[in-house]
Formats: sequence, structure tokens, C-alpha cells
Amino acid sequence: MYSSKKVTWEEIQEFGRFAVVGLLTTLIYFFTANRLMLILALSPLLSNLLSFVISFIFSYVLQSIWSFKVKINKSRFVRFSIISSANFTLILVITLTFDYVGFSNEKAILFICLLLPIISYLFQKYWVFNDKTI
Repeated sequence: MYSSKKVTWEEIQEFGRFAVVGLLTTLIYFFTANRLMLILALSPLLSNLLSFVISFIFSYVLQSIWSFKVKINKSRFVRFSIISSANFTLILVITLTFDYVGFSNEKAILFICLLLPIISYLFQKYWVFNDKTI
């Protein structure tokens, strides 16, 4: 059977906050990586690693306290890490699959950009930041 549950204004606002945090995280990653390479002359690998760690922590903290309005704790952090790793794995699978069937890299990136935020939001809402799963 189909659920007739309607999306509430609160859920729309929550998804909006989630999207804003995602965009801010992306910008922090981009600018941090570039600044580390250009100003501090760090290697691209080290710059990307440090930028990933900084943006990962930023994302976890803001998704916790602003998007989903919950307290930061260890079990949520572990689940957030698991979902982030699963997202990365999904990106690899989609990229390799699109390449294997002969689709362009641009199509793979577009597909990832459309699919991943929705999947990530649902797992974060119903597993990572859901108080019933703690």
C-alpha cells in the first residue's frame, strides 16, 4: 500500500537546512584545498586530505545542531562516518558503471549530484540523526 503521509513545512525546512549545509561544506572544501595548495604550498594530496577532514567535521557538526537539531554524540558520529563512506562507495560504483556501459563522465557526475543528496538526506534523517536509533 502507498503511504498518504504528506510532507510537512518542518520537513521542507529541514531539507533546506540540510542542503545549505551541504553547499557550505562543498565551498569550505573547495576553498580550503585551494588555499592550502596555493598559499601554504602543500601537496594536492595533503591539501585534499586536510580539506576533507575539515569539511567532514564541519558537516557533521552543522547537520547535527542546525539541520536535524540534535546533540552531538559518538554514536551519531560513527553512523555519519558510515554513511559518508557508503556515499563515497556509491560514487565509485556509479562512476565505474557509467564508464563500463559507455556513458560520459558528465552524465555520471550529474546522476551522482541528483541522486546522492536525496539518499544521503534519507539515511541521515532516519538513521544517523534519528533519536530512536540511539
